[in-house]
Amino acid sequence: MDTVIVEFVNVNNGVREELEIPLNITANDLIYALNSVYSLSLNNEDYFNYYLSSENPIAFLKGNKQLSEYGLRNGSKIIYKRG
Repeated sequence: MDTVIVEFVNVNNGVREELEIPLNITANDLIYALNSVYSLSLNNEDYFNYYLSSENPIAFLKGNKQLSEYGLRNGSKIIYKRG
């Protein structure tokens, strides 16, 4: 399984964590997992309306597209900001 090490940044509370994530999951799977671990207070039934942004590459991570399709690589940042 291909994985990458990314930095997860929660702009709302200042949390910054290095995470190893698999590239064969969807953006929605990642949003669900991050919501579960970091208590992001997202509605579990409405993941299709949420997205994360990334740097290196710049992208909006959303929907059923696999993370490998976004070109994420070691050192990418995944950013959560709500509000």
